[in-house]
Amino acid sequence: MLQCSQCGYAFDGKRQSPSARKGKPRAYASYRCLGTDAYRFGGERVCQHTPMRTDRVDLAVWQAVWTFLAHPARLAEASRRRLQPEPRAPRTPRATIAEQLGKLRQGVGRVMDRDAEGLMDKGACEPRILRLRQRMARLEEQRQQRAEEATLQTALPLMIGR
Repeated sequence: MLQCSQCGYAFDGKRQSPSARKGKPRAYASYRCLGTDAYRFGGERVCQHTPMRTDRVDLAVWQAVWTFLAHPARLAEASRRRLQPEPRAPRTPRATIAEQLGKLRQGVGRVMDRDAEGLMDKGACEPRILRLRQRMARLEEQRQQRAEEATLQTALPLMIGR
C-alpha cells in the first residue's frame, strides 16, 4: 500500500478514463492520493499531490523488492530498525500494561459500587467511568500492538532465513 508523503492518506489505483485519452490509445493507469478527492472532504481537497503512473511506481517497487531479496542482511537490518522503539515514545512492557488494565477495571468497579450505594451522584459517575473506559481502550490497543511486535520478532528470523 502506498501512502502520500504530503497528507498521509493512501493512494488509489485508477484507470485512464476514455474522455481523458481523447480517442488516443493509452494503456496505463495511475495512483492518486485519496486526499485529492474533494467530495470526501466537504468539497475541498486536502492534498495537491499529482497522480503517478502505475507502471513506473510498480517497476520501482519491484526493483526495491529484488534488491532486498538479493541482500538478506539488508532486509534483516531494515526489519530490526522498524521494530526498534521510537526514541521519543517510552515503551511500556506488556506486564505493566496488564497491571494498569487491572487497576482501571477495579476503578470502574469502585465507581459503579459507589453509584449503587448512593455515595456518588450519577452525574459525577458517568464522566469518570467514560474516562476510565477510554484509558482502558488505549491500553488495550497498546497491549495488542506489543503482542503483534512480539509475534513479528519471533517470526522475523524464520522469514529472513527463507
